[in-house]
Amino acid sequence: MKKIGREVYMLKTSAENARNGEGAFIRLKNGDIMYAYSRYTTGNSHDHGKAVIAAVFSGDEGETWGGHRDLFLNDDVNNMCVSLLRMDNGDIGIFYGCKYLKESTTVVMMNIYLRRSSDEGKTWSEPIRCINEEGYFVYENDRVRRLESGRILLPLNLHASYENGRIDNKGVFRLYYSDDDGYTWNTTGIGVNHPFEGSAGGLQETGLYQYADGKVWAYSRTWSGNQYSCYSEDEGMTWTTPVVSEFFTSPPAPMNVKRISDKYTVSIFNPTPNYTGREAHPRTWGRTPLACAVSTDDAKTFKKIFAIEDDPENGYCYASVLAGEEYILVAYYHSNGERDPLKCCKITKIDLTEFEN
Repeated sequence: MKKIGREVYMLKTSAENARNGEGAFIRLKNGDIMYAYSRYTTGNSHDHGKAVIAAVFSGDEGETWGGHRDLFLNDDVNNMCVSLLRMDNGDIGIFYGCKYLKESTTVVMMNIYLRRSSDEGKTWSEPIRCINEEGYFVYENDRVRRLESGRILLPLNLHASYENGRIDNKGVFRLYYSDDDGYTWNTTGIGVNHPFEGSAGGLQETGLYQYADGKVWAYSRTWSGNQYSCYSEDEGMTWTTPVVSEFFTSPPAPMNVKRISDKYTVSIFNPTPNYTGREAHPRTWGRTPLACAVSTDDAKTFKKIFAIEDDPENGYCYASVLAGEEYILVAYYHSNGERDPLKCCKITKIDLTEFEN
């Protein structure tokens, strides 16, 4: 694969800030770009380590970044996995996962919240809870999608109910949705399972893409060596049985598909599974290279594929994408020579001309 893009920013770690990433971009009304992400506030980089939602800003189309600040603080909890959405009234909506302890136990639960900002990210409303049930709901960054009808879809993967408490690797795809711009939320009540009962991981870290004809594609990471796909013709109310995505081979790592212009749709993913004889560096978790597949037919086929990162000794994952007029920005975890991929956050700028040359 030909390598494309160039680094414009790296959010490095420190002894007091062990992990940065799982963020999302949004264009502000003054033309600046905000990148919001999970900033871990101790030396603990575990998924359940203490973290807040922070942001950095660019006023020159992503060439330089600064103005770091924490957007809001929550004591003694983990806030992670940001999605940003421009709301109908002009507010910025920020969606994020919040982990907390099940009452009188040490069992971790997770819910998803929405806050709104009417002043372009300077201040935020009190959170609206998006899920009306208790459980460990995994939700990943840059995943919330607004359909052409205005409906907002929130894809989730349930890994534990409040009743049984125990977190299971096996995920079940669940969907919540809002028809009033995020003020109230409902669930379809449907759980979509991996088609093979013996799958240890089930369906994990599901993302969504709406085709021009209205159909919605849900794609999920699995432990089966590929992404798995299912489809909805009724805005998420019902889904087909998931099937293997033969093109999107993948280790247990997420994919992100986004329409970036009238011409292009991109998929950012790790295309190389763990195969027999591969000598994968332990810090990569198999999440290398990081690829950008390009479609010019509304994600029906992806005829071109490029490498954003190709160092076999570093891992990359949890990408988010912003479309500019003549470029895209892609932010993702980068192991940066440390012990695993979930460390630093790198922002890469790719000129759209690179898709043609």
